[in-house]
This record gives sequence, structure tokens and C-alpha cells, in this order.
Amino acid sequence: MSQPPCIIQPDHVVAVLGAGPGGLVAARWLIARGLEPVLLEAAGRLGGQWNPESPMSGTWPGMRTNTSRVMTAFSDLEHAEGTPVYPSQAEMLAYLERYAARFDLVRRIRFGCRVTLLDRAGTGRWLVKSSGDGGERSEVFRRVVVATGRYVQPDVPAIAGIAGFTGTLGVSHTRQYDGPGRYRGRKVVVGGCSISALEIASDLALGGAEVVASYRRQRYIVPKLLAGVPTDHVLFSRAAALAAGALPPTALAQGLKATVVRQAGSPEQYGAPVPAEDIFVAGIAQSQSFLALVAEGRIVPRPWIAGIDGGTVHFVDGTHCQPDAILLGTGYRLSLPWLAPALAAAVGLDARHIDLHDYTFHHEMDGVAFLGINVNDRLDSAR
Repeated sequence: MSQPPCIIQPDHVVAVLGAGPGGLVAARWLIARGLEPVLLEAAGRLGGQWNPESPMSGTWPGMRTNTSRVMTAFSDLEHAEGTPVYPSQAEMLAYLERYAARFDLVRRIRFGCRVTLLDRAGTGRWLVKSSGDGGERSEVFRRVVVATGRYVQPDVPAIAGIAGFTGTLGVSHTRQYDGPGRYRGRKVVVGGCSISALEIASDLALGGAEVVASYRRQRYIVPKLLAGVPTDHVLFSRAAALAAGALPPTALAQGLKATVVRQAGSPEQYGAPVPAEDIFVAGIAQSQSFLALVAEGRIVPRPWIAGIDGGTVHFVDGTHCQPDAILLGTGYRLSLPWLAPALAAAVGLDARHIDLHDYTFHHEMDGVAFLGINVNDRLDSAR
């Protein structure tokens, strides 16, 4: 089969890989500086994670943002009047579509266009191969913005016996969660202690499921609202950012823990395990209802899974249960499968790590920017 001809794009044309929030705002910025973005989007609709029809999306029905409306908006467009403090998935998608329409981005998006390769094309040039309804394309660009997101490839931990689990609803990653309906009246083990695992455990418990939450270590957990004020307005202030740049880690940890415990209490006060003394070791997660549901006995915390024997799940403390389903909210692996092997090696890419200055640039990839692919090994490993 003959290869498609390679198109050399003019220097002012920039390839933007992905039409989610990062790709859209990058395109807006490029246009404002006299450049012309071409957005390559694998799905048939923009929005990235917020487009539930995208194979890349890990959202679920009824999902809400974990950052407030003010913090989940671009500086040049507010949310529509009447949007709640924590917008829903549908409201976020509508906001992104309104943003794209306002700044004339839609006509610059190639929908159904999947990137298959990013590689060098000589000094200061980059080859982008893609496939879609228009067939195979090979194009060379002077500049490329990678905005494909990092929450795409589920990270399923190795658990002895998991392949032989016989519960009637099986094992799945929370990326496949489609709402509490099918779990009503069933027992579910939810693995993980990060935001999505806590929110889905709460969603299941409020939806009538019997929930066991299993995780390796207890995080400090703050609700989304503190006395009616969004938590991100309280904890992630300008004063906190200045303190982070000036104080030693021990003082920062002590101050942050004091603030969290004063505002939200400590997990053991609700009946959850005692977290590590150092809040940076324990980690922080957010959920409006999780700890309250633990206190009510509607969510039962357990340590991590030691192994599975048929329909029985054994935990490392010697306890066990026989659930109908296991949902693993254990995060995502960093996956950029279209990045040429030599480039992947240059940036030290693996499932949890990539070497980038300010999470954006690499000195061996002049003209390529990675947007929204920040990696924090400490937080990623805290399930």
C-alpha cells in the first residue's frame, strides 16, 4: 500500500493534539498571537474528558467537578448564569462548546482524527501522522501542542486471584462506571482513596448499594464546601501559594494539617482509619459525603485487598467479604502510545513519569509543548 504524500504545513500553522479543555484554550491563545491552530480530535465531538461519547472519557452520569465553578473556568469566559457551584459533566461540556463557538475554534477542529505518530522530521520540524474518515495523513509542522490528557489508560493493580473473581457483576475500573443503578441492593468493593473512588463509593451508597471501601492508606478528606465556601477558595489561596514557596516542608505540612483538621476533622473521628501524622505522606482527597457515610455505616472502610479466592475478597487485616462487584478507582497510567520510541526515551516516559520543565517543555524537543500532562509520583502512588 502506498504511503500518503507528506504535507509541509506553513510555519504559522500549529498542530494541537486534542480538543479538550487544554487543546481549546491553547488554540485560543495561538490565534491571539497570529498563529493558526489545527486541532486533531479523535472523537466526533469536542470536550475531551467532558464528552461522555469519547472513548477517552472517564466521566459518569451525575458526575460533578471537584473544583468550583470559579476555579473551573477560563479567564476569558464565565460560566452561564445559573450554573451551580460545582458544575455537572453536561454543564462543563456545554461551557466548552460555548467557548469554542465564541472564539471560532470549531472550524479549526478535525473531528474523528486519531493521531498515530509524533516524530522528528528533520531539525526543528515535527511529523504528525493521523488517521480518520479522510484516510491517512502525514504532515510536518514547526510547532506542536500535545493536549491529549493523561487520564486515559486505567491503572489496574496486580491482585492475586482477580482474574478468577466470580461475583455476579465482575471487576471493572471506575473509568467504566455508568451510575449506581445496576448496583442497587448489591455489595460492592471500591478500591482506592482518591477523589473518583471516594465520589463513586458515595454515589453507590446513596444509591442503595452496600459499599466496602478498600485502600492502601487513609488520606485526609475534605468536603467540597466549608461553611458554604468552596474548599478550593479556602485551601488554595494566594497566601497558601506564597507560604509554599517560603516555608520548609515540615512547617507546611503542620500548617496544612491544622487547617484541614480544623475545617473538616480527621478521618478517625468518623470511624475511618487513622491517617499518617504527616499530611504529605497521607495525602489529601476531597468528597462531600464519604466520611459522613462512613459515620452512618453506609460505607465500611477496609485496608487493601490481599487476594481474591473465587467470590471472596480477602483484606490484609484478615477480614473478608463476598461482594457482587469490584470497582477499582486506582488511577491511570501515563500513556502516549503515538510518541515515537526515540522521543519517549528522550523524555524518560513510562507509566508514571515524564521529564518536562514546568510540566510543559523538554530541551530536546524544541517546538513541542505538553499541556496538562503533569505528573506527581507521590500523589499518583497514594491509592
